[in-house]
Amino acid sequence: MSGELYTGLNGFLHGRFGERVYRVSVDAGFTCPNRDGTKGRGGCAYCNESGSRAAYVEPKVPVAEQLRRGKEIIARMYGVRKFIAYFQPYSNTYGVPVETLEHLYRSALEEPDIAGIAIGTRPDAVSPAIIELLADIARERLVILEYGAQSMRDDVLERITRGHTAADTEAAFGMSRGKGIHLAAHLIFGLPGETPDDMIAGAIRLVELGADGFKFHHLYIEKNTRAERMYAAGEIGVLSRDEYIEILCGVIPRLPERIVLHRLFGQCAPETLAAPEWTLDKNGNLDLLRKVLRERGIRQGMNV
Repeated sequence: MSGELYTGLNGFLHGRFGERVYRVSVDAGFTCPNRDGTKGRGGCAYCNESGSRAAYVEPKVPVAEQLRRGKEIIARMYGVRKFIAYFQPYSNTYGVPVETLEHLYRSALEEPDIAGIAIGTRPDAVSPAIIELLADIARERLVILEYGAQSMRDDVLERITRGHTAADTEAAFGMSRGKGIHLAAHLIFGLPGETPDDMIAGAIRLVELGADGFKFHHLYIEKNTRAERMYAAGEIGVLSRDEYIEILCGVIPRLPERIVLHRLFGQCAPETLAAPEWTLDKNGNLDLLRKVLRERGIRQGMNV
């Protein structure tokens, strides 16, 4: 992290592979226990129907073709030659046999320019057999396993109808750590009923549990979600950009330098965003955060 304010994903990947590496999202047709009736239907309060699928992904196309098209788009935009196959929408370890998962993940890794895989899932959607599969792959290739923790407070998780508990998250990390897998945790800051101190404490707890990286984002409201109805009714609010940056300024110095910050701001398509409007200013948000960090002399790891 020498000379940097924080350890970012781009720097982590460049350090491992010696060049820029970008993720290519694919939709492999998974669902979620909070959608198929196992734990709920309709997903979490904030979740849209696409399960956070990247805009360029065509879910009806075979995964191999999705990868090919995605790589072409990313290579054209950024001039990169290596990619991470990112199984992103919904819960990408859920509802299929381990043998099916193995074929899916290893098939993606057969592509010569795929440097590793990233798998987004829920902490209640893994098993020892799945973790052993990923550990076996991780002996030779980069495996990033992203757990959607969102909060470490059960009352907050219940408010957003998340369908799992903080204990589920603790169990998933306990099962996964020490296996050579890069473990990342998603946390949403600004969820109803959670204070900034709660948010920072949740991140610190996940470091203690073995997290290697984080995806932080603010709660934003998408159209046609339960969160939009709750927002319209005054049941939930959203953070201002300054409030959110203040939370990041509290958490970043408390994280060890080894922790990779995969994402610091949420992103949403303009046509689906209800609030807050500042969500759309991706570059401006990052620039302002870095400006505030520099002005205050804040660096990752300084208060560990």
